[in-house]
Amino acid sequence: MTPFGYGISGAMLRFGYHVHRSYAPHGRGDFIKKKDKKMKYWEIGEKNKFEIECYKLHLKLPYGDEKDKVVAGFVRDENENNKYICVSDELNIDYDTFIADSVEDAKKQVEGMLLDHWKEQIVYLEDCIDLLQNGKE
Repeated sequence: MTPFGYGISGAMLRFGYHVHRSYAPHGRGDFIKKKDKKMKYWEIGEKNKFEIECYKLHLKLPYGDEKDKVVAGFVRDENENNKYICVSDELNIDYDTFIADSVEDAKKQVEGMLLDHWKEQIVYLEDCIDLLQNGKE
């Protein structure tokens, strides 16, 4: 059994298992516009066995394929209203808990985790570039 209910694994959460309603950035259900270069939206997925909805963050990443990518997802813990469980291949998280005051706060925290992760990657790559350009042989 997973925190997302019977038969709904983290992988299913990440890859869009039975979505019953979604929120688009434009509010009309038109998820993808051809002219949009970057896109972000949160999707509300199927409720688990505890009748708790899961939330998935979709991004259309630059230089990727044409489809958007689910970069993170979370669900509220069934026992504690301010505890949330996060999964994300991008962050290499299979199951991590965090505290948030609301679903909106949880969304902001997940987005913040992604931003911090990508900023750390930038610093690492800049250090690698500096080492190659200025390092001694």
